[in-house]
Amino acid sequence: MKKNSLPQSIKHFSLTLVLIFNFFLPIFGYCQSQGHTAASKTTDTKTTGTQKKSADTVINSFTYLNAASFDVTGIGKTGYLGHANVFHYPEKGKNWGYNSGLMKINYNPDSSSKRLEFRNITIDPLKPVNVGSQYYKQSSYVSTIISKTAYNLYVQPMYQLLIDDDGNRILVHAHAELLVFNTTAITRYSNTTQEAFTFTAKDSANRTPIYRGNPTDTSAYTYRRSQLNGYFGGGMTFVLKPGVGTFYFQGTIGVTDNYPNFQSLLGTPNPIFHKWNSFYLVKANYSAKLGDNTTLILGTDIRGLFPDYAPLYAIYIGLNVNMDALGKLFATSTK
Repeated sequence: MKKNSLPQSIKHFSLTLVLIFNFFLPIFGYCQSQGHTAASKTTDTKTTGTQKKSADTVINSFTYLNAASFDVTGIGKTGYLGHANVFHYPEKGKNWGYNSGLMKINYNPDSSSKRLEFRNITIDPLKPVNVGSQYYKQSSYVSTIISKTAYNLYVQPMYQLLIDDDGNRILVHAHAELLVFNTTAITRYSNTTQEAFTFTAKDSANRTPIYRGNPTDTSAYTYRRSQLNGYFGGGMTFVLKPGVGTFYFQGTIGVTDNYPNFQSLLGTPNPIFHKWNSFYLVKANYSAKLGDNTTLILGTDIRGLFPDYAPLYAIYIGLNVNMDALGKLFATSTK
């Protein structure tokens, strides 16, 4: 995957934001309408003597999410996103908290279009190629499917700037993350045609490349690469409660030793080298309870490098399981 121009990067990023807002706005509007109903119920509850809980009583938020990510590339594939997270809100009268977790994202496969490729290959790979030797000139249609999986372990110290009676919060955070990025490129050959040629003195003088191999072998070629990188930065976090449910938005910028890019040089044996580069990370989700033990979460995760690389993104939907409910389930099963 080659380095994109700046306009192309902006195009990808803008398209992603449009999809996010088109996805979330109807849900946001629905929950606002539901919020009016919930508010009236709260008023009725107060008349019976039950007091409303303070927003400061919410100290820890646990997430154990299993989600499917949508394909917006048109390829028609889906990915997987798993997230285990602890968000420790600042306690009453204090401003410091933390957010930490482990996330796995299987990004949607990025399939390249078929291309026509020519190559020269030996008829007998055990014999040296000399003037007068026979070889095949082949033409094949080549397609490559690239799979990307990211594992990230992160911790974010947080300082609370603002909180109101409804639990809406604005925080600033520092960001430290280890990212393991695995890529697999599978190249397949199809519709191969070939014709025999004789290696001439002119070919030898021009150093015409002749590859050793089985001319009848068109099996897939697989290339794998794994990278470990550090990400360090900071940003703003917003936790908003418009009615029913919670909207979470976080933007982070900083530096990383991931260079030139986790998406570049895929499928090629080029060496990996490290150099500090700037990055951005955008996380947003909307969560709404379906019951006492499950929460529906719709969200997105966007990661990219400045200034002009196209980002990786996942738009997902999944269920968060109540950890207390899981504990009770296991406790019941052991009795």
